[in-house]
Amino acid sequence: MYELSRALYRELRPLLAVDPRSPGRVERLLLESCEQTLEGIAGGLHYFPSAAAHLFADIRFLFPVRDQIKARAIIGVRVGKAQEELGEAQALEGLNGRRRCLALTAQGAPCRREAQHSSRYCSSHRHMEGDAAVPRFRRRAAMRAAAQPVA
Repeated sequence: MYELSRALYRELRPLLAVDPRSPGRVERLLLESCEQTLEGIAGGLHYFPSAAAHLFADIRFLFPVRDQIKARAIIGVRVGKAQEELGEAQALEGLNGRRRCLALTAQGAPCRREAQHSSRYCSSHRHMEGDAAVPRFRRRAAMRAAAQPVA
């Protein structure tokens, strides 16, 4: 993970709009954001569906307008590769080769059940396969609304 975040940082650094009044501040912000995003991906929890868009939204202001499209493209490629590499490594849990369910329980802990063969989720969380981009609180609100009796 360290190598992936540093590679992303090194590729984005030449595009930065450096502030001469506070040297090193912009670089530090970029590095911290890259590390936080890749730590989130490495954690195996899908708490933000598009890590590349999330990272770009956090650091967009560090780049001049003319370089933002290039920065977004770099972030998309690098974060996508990191998700593929780290996702494959996380799919296997322990020595028995079980694939872990990627969902969170109601208490916020990672699910401990094995994922179904054709899914990233276990049988209890298979409904999340189609709505991974919908935030958890909206899914809960929709489920509550559906459970309300119609008068």
